[in-house]
Amino acid sequence: MEIELNRLTEEMKARKQTLAISSRSGSKIIRKTIQREQNRIR
Repeated sequence: MEIELNRLTEEMKARKQTLAISSRSGSKIIRKTIQREQNRIR
């Protein structure tokens, strides 16, 4: 049981880091897209 919990905790930590990275790059892409659209409108 203890080993299983440790394994799950490690997996969650790894997943959390990849999630943080993907959401950061995702917001960067969204911001770039918005800027491009605003420049096109002007």
